[in-house]
Amino acid sequence: GKDFKHGRIVGKLIPLFTCLRVLSLRECSLEREAANELSEALNSNSTITRLDLRMNNLGKGGGKVLAQALTDNKSLVFLDLSYNDLSIIGAKAIAVALEKNTTLKELLLYGNMIDIEGAQAIAEALKKNTTLCELDVGFNRIKAKGALALAELLTMSTSLQALHVKRNFVSGKAAMTLVRNLVSNPRSAVKRLSLSGNTIDRPTLTEIVLTLKKESAIHCVLDVAKHVEMTDPERMERTVFVSPLPPNVTKELVRKLFHDSHCGAILRVNVFSRSKSAWKEGKKYAFVEFASRDSVQLAMDIVLEKKNYVCGERVKVYRAGITPRSHDPKNVKKGIDWMSDDEISDISGGRDIYGAAARGRDRGRGGGGRGGRGGRGGRGGRGGGRGRGRGRGRGRGRELVPW
Repeated sequence: GKDFKHGRIVGKLIPLFTCLRVLSLRECSLEREAANELSEALNSNSTITRLDLRMNNLGKGGGKVLAQALTDNKSLVFLDLSYNDLSIIGAKAIAVALEKNTTLKELLLYGNMIDIEGAQAIAEALKKNTTLCELDVGFNRIKAKGALALAELLTMSTSLQALHVKRNFVSGKAAMTLVRNLVSNPRSAVKRLSLSGNTIDRPTLTEIVLTLKKESAIHCVLDVAKHVEMTDPERMERTVFVSPLPPNVTKELVRKLFHDSHCGAILRVNVFSRSKSAWKEGKKYAFVEFASRDSVQLAMDIVLEKKNYVCGERVKVYRAGITPRSHDPKNVKKGIDWMSDDEISDISGGRDIYGAAARGRDRGRGGGGRGGRGGRGGRGGRGGGRGRGRGRGRGRGRELVPW
């Protein structure tokens, strides 16, 4: 394929550039075959110090091949393998390489679904590695067990200076253990700890911050500010989620959508690109914060009024929220049939989407007649003595939080 051809070309060119220090192959659609060529080239190159392979398609096979090169390489100090679908197998191969590598200082593995086992393997390898300074395992679903493995590493590490575990479904208890283990290590070198986007409640966040403040010897920047800010209950009540948006959308176009429908004053609009593995690659989504809570309902009504078009494409508008709600087990699997699990993990941390859980209500005409049609997401019921019908919600989704 084309990517294999390009990989061979790059592989042959690398040895020719004896002064090459930085090589960026970001978003080049490189796959396993290209990784083979790159690995051979790296084995014969002693000048490249920074290699960026972010957002390619190397997969677990490519990860294993590059791990072999990393084992013997003596020049790389920075390696970015984010969004390469390395999975558990690729992560374990890299963990083996880390045990022997003595030069790499920064390793970015964001968005590779290395899962709990991958995180555990890397944490175990870093107990023997004394050179890596920065590790990013964000958006990898390492959950509490994976975080606890990293927490154990923090009790003995003297070289790690930055640890990023964003958006990993890490519980408050596991996050607290990370911090406690960090401060318990008098020789810890950690200067930055990223925990935003995890399932940590506000009391635990407060305890984490206070724990770090009490330890005057620990000068660690804690990346939870954005999480605290964006999950403020009062702000969330004034915020809506808009998706899917076309790739060329701008903040001004999103603002115009609600301005033209007279939804009210808008305080801010944040537009984000979806991760490469998410539903409909290239699409975007946005969070729109209004000045008034009443504007949220007006914004969602534009869907019913069929005014929900941006750049000619139909979008959906949902209420953003952070308050957990009880669910009927019979309805948990219903709803959100238009959104994949990858997309959910990319943008949500909760349990309820407006619209998928809507309860339709309408009034039938005439005494004893049939009930009216159910509202959005609902089915109309049969009318009673006064012809009043009520629809039943057809499922509950998950809550949307703008991390």
